[in-house]
Amino acid sequence: KINYWLFVLPFHLIVVITMLFPSIFIKTSLALSDASKIDDQEVPFKKVMESNIGRQLFKAHMAHELNIENYYFWREAIKWRDTFSDQTEERRLLRFRFLVETFIESGSMLEINVGGDYVEAVEEVTNGRKPLSEDVFDDCIREVYQLMVFHSWPRFQSTNMYRQGILHVRLGESDLSV
Repeated sequence: KINYWLFVLPFHLIVVITMLFPSIFIKTSLALSDASKIDDQEVPFKKVMESNIGRQLFKAHMAHELNIENYYFWREAIKWRDTFSDQTEERRLLRFRFLVETFIESGSMLEINVGGDYVEAVEEVTNGRKPLSEDVFDDCIREVYQLMVFHSWPRFQSTNMYRQGILHVRLGESDLSV
């Protein structure tokens, strides 16, 4: 069984650290000056998400906004979909149940906010009315991705953490080439 706490503990750790030591976190990871000269449109969301540092900065922002579940669902559902044909049927079903119980079911600890029709479509697979396929989460993935891109991303772009992080990246001190 996949350990549920592997997702919960890092989330709480990020939140606690950023809430208790926000200035130390920002100064330690992003000790740079003159970050206000960065054009927010120069680095697209997808490019930042392909970068380890970009993902970490965005995750910290999502944790600070208390909606980290969107990021974790997006990451895990895409990983599940991309490895669907490589997994044994047992492993595929186990990971499917984990995703449903962790992110989709009403009242789950990391419940994502997606349309009821998407939840119902996943429940049809869960209840055996439809077969399990690699695209079962596609509508949920799309909706969560849109929430991140059109809601969380613009707010992240307005933070000093983003501007300083992107300046850090542009100076060639990370894995993101812009």
